[in-house]
Amino acid sequence: LEQAEEFRKVRQILDCLVQTKGIEQYVEVQDVEDMCAALRGRWQKCCEDSLTQWQERACKDVQEEACRDLASSRIGNLLSAMHAVSTTFDQFVGCEAWHTKVAGILARAYSLARETVATKVVACIQATRETADHGRFGAFVERMDVLVRIGCVEHLPHDVCEAVEQLGIYPLVAIRAQVESLTAFLLSGVEDDDWDQKWLEQAEEFWKVQQVLDCLVQTKGIEQYVEVQDVEDMCAALRGRWQKCCEDSLTQWQERACKDVQEEACRDLASSCIATLLSAMHAVSTTFDQFVGCEAWHTKTSDILARAYGVARETVATEVVACIQATREAADHGRFGAFVERMDVLV
Repeated sequence: LEQAEEFRKVRQILDCLVQTKGIEQYVEVQDVEDMCAALRGRWQKCCEDSLTQWQERACKDVQEEACRDLASSRIGNLLSAMHAVSTTFDQFVGCEAWHTKVAGILARAYSLARETVATKVVACIQATRETADHGRFGAFVERMDVLVRIGCVEHLPHDVCEAVEQLGIYPLVAIRAQVESLTAFLLSGVEDDDWDQKWLEQAEEFWKVQQVLDCLVQTKGIEQYVEVQDVEDMCAALRGRWQKCCEDSLTQWQERACKDVQEEACRDLASSCIATLLSAMHAVSTTFDQFVGCEAWHTKTSDILARAYGVARETVATEVVACIQATREAADHGRFGAFVERMDVLV
């Protein structure tokens, strides 16, 4: 690069010298022209051989370094040097074929090196997102540490640089969609007949999301990329809505299901509705117990759910026992038609 600038100056001086009117009286112009031609020939050979060779070797070095350590400062240094070589040579491009050929070789090598690094960065971005998607936030931090130390951003496409800048908040963005979906359900109240099934699904989802949020805030180094307070606030808000949903909607559904079982048992002891409701009540109660902790509301809600299920079971059991007794009495009194009818219900 230094000698390129020196060559430009020397060539200008020689051209100026031979073009000076009257200089032939004091200087042998042919000698100057020969000197100029020889210099240009050596410049051409240097560019065609040594310069292109250096550029292509630098390209390979960048590719190897990108595979070894994407955050290596050597990558940025080499890319900057390659860019400088290519742009500086372009200042000397003229109408000669060798100028265009060499310029093309230099530009292609620089472009190939840039593309290699950009491809590696994009792959690293994708892998970093995947670690967040799978809750491996320690690996997320490690990959982010590599990406933010990349020292060649000026050689990367703008969209790739933007992706790196926005990647830090990706875990929060990714989990926010799940939190919003959960929140919508928790605030909806008991609406559909299959609300209990939706609650069971959302209970599993809540457990997973809560684990992810807890893991996220506990990850060493995550505070460099994620606003931990935002995560803690999100977690607290979600737990508050979960508590309210369980204390209000869930207990309301369980108690209503208990009444439905009692009414159905009195109306038709053989109704399939009874078993369906009892199974749902049992699933709700046992699933909630998986989340029971030391907080008072956990125990209180768990007791309400268990009592409602217990009352519903006892009601059905009482009706079954009464039906058994009535069936026996029908047989004792020789009313075998009534015996058959009651047995049809019991079985």
